[in-house]
Amino acid sequence: TAAFFILALYLIYYTYRIRKQAKEIVDENNKINYIDDLTGYASWKSFMENYDKKFPDTSLNLAFISLDIDKFKTVNDTLGYEGGNKILKQVAGIIARDIGSNDLFARNGADNFNILAEYEKQEDIVELVNHIISDIEYQITDIKISVSIGIFLITDPNMKIRAVHDRANIARTSIKNSNKSYYCFFDKSMLNDLREEKNIENSMEEALEKKEFLVYLQPKYALNDDINEVIGAEALVRWYHNGEIISPGKFIPVFEKNGFITKLDFYMFKEVCKLQKHWKSKGYAPKVISVNMSRLHFTDPNFVDTLRKYCEEYDIDTKYFEIEITESAAYENISILMDVFSKIKAAGFHVSIDDFGTGYSSLNMLKDLPVDVLKIDRSFLTENANEEENASKIIGCVVSLASSLDISTICEGIETKQQASLLSRLGCDMAQGFYFARPMPVKDYEKLVFGIED
Repeated sequence: TAAFFILALYLIYYTYRIRKQAKEIVDENNKINYIDDLTGYASWKSFMENYDKKFPDTSLNLAFISLDIDKFKTVNDTLGYEGGNKILKQVAGIIARDIGSNDLFARNGADNFNILAEYEKQEDIVELVNHIISDIEYQITDIKISVSIGIFLITDPNMKIRAVHDRANIARTSIKNSNKSYYCFFDKSMLNDLREEKNIENSMEEALEKKEFLVYLQPKYALNDDINEVIGAEALVRWYHNGEIISPGKFIPVFEKNGFITKLDFYMFKEVCKLQKHWKSKGYAPKVISVNMSRLHFTDPNFVDTLRKYCEEYDIDTKYFEIEITESAAYENISILMDVFSKIKAAGFHVSIDDFGTGYSSLNMLKDLPVDVLKIDRSFLTENANEEENASKIIGCVVSLASSLDISTICEGIETKQQASLLSRLGCDMAQGFYFARPMPVKDYEKLVFGIED
């Protein structure tokens, strides 16, 4: 009897342990599957399952919101991965507090958050996203961050989550790079934009092989007594496809997004090398040509060497080239930018910062970066070009500061004689714009500058 009793107790205890272990395994699996291990809130799997449960009630108005932290790589570079994870947790906490009790949200990917929100009128969604943006700006103090938000108002309850998710993402990615937080609602025209983008991607490699990308040159003029002196040019790309010219505004953003821009940049640089060699062989004095380069090159350790080798291949001195990089590239990583600029200078190229004055770090950059030319952004120029305007005073200060640092200045977008005269009085060295000359085919440039006739 005693032995039987002991065996019974053991079996009861053993069964209890097995059940406990099984429950722990189930709980752990639920935690892995339904809890985001970083934020501690619902996982994407949990979000999707609860999303499906929402739709039997067709009386609900539902909006799908896609939120992404802009330039999150910079956050990780600045704060480290632990600091970046802290930011993600803070954003998750803000969303959790701001959404309604019946709303869903989850992190999907590194810095992308998705929300399924109930609403009565569209203004409710606007209020929600503005609330989230405001709380992120004021509650996250370790670093200034901005977010892009895409919103899709769900009208078809039978639409699958992937289609809904894609439309919110399309709205979000339609927002141009900025240093401020923005939101955008999806509309059907964005699908046309997406199809156009796909067509561009399908054609780009073949277009490069067929040499459909053409070099156009916009002359640069000296702002001195001889105001008609062309001292160089900026190389600009045009795409001649199926009998028409495609605007760079349509394909450059696509190429920046998919990385093809690096191939195009090298192609353009090589084409300019060919032009410089041709002019040199004809006995014309070389002029400096500036070529734009994407920030995507900065992670390529062979970037500057590739440019230098092209110059060697065509026997053109690097001093006849100016490498132009936008100021916004500094937002990614200032230390990398400094290293790249130093290598460009060491190879003998000139260095130019485009769109100067549009970013928060402009003056701070000047003390560290080896720069030859500042291209002052056209947004500082008004149509009247009055010296008493604040914008004109800012240009004057930038020109004076650059001069004291032995940096030349050029202003783009000059459209009137008054603007050209103002810049000359302020001491700006060079200018370019429609007032002087529009971007032109190579043959027109050769005729203008060298007097070469067909």
